[in-house]
Amino acid sequence: MVVTYNRLDKLRATLAQLLAAPAADLAAVVVVDNASTDGTGAWLDSLDDPREATCTPAWPAAVISASAASKLHA
Repeated sequence: MVVTYNRLDKLRATLAQLLAAPAADLAAVVVVDNASTDGTGAWLDSLDDPREATCTPAWPAAVISASAASKLHA
């Protein structure tokens, strides 16, 4: 798993190295993009390696909501 936020240049280099490995050695890479604004999402969408999967988590909003709710009950 690779987690990224606005580090497109570093992500490109990291994925190039990871995906250079034979499929027998690396079955999958999951990239968690934390809502990057630097073109990361578009670049990830352009990849065609079946071993790469992208996930954009919804958890930050849930964490903020839980934090705000906890303050109401404090």
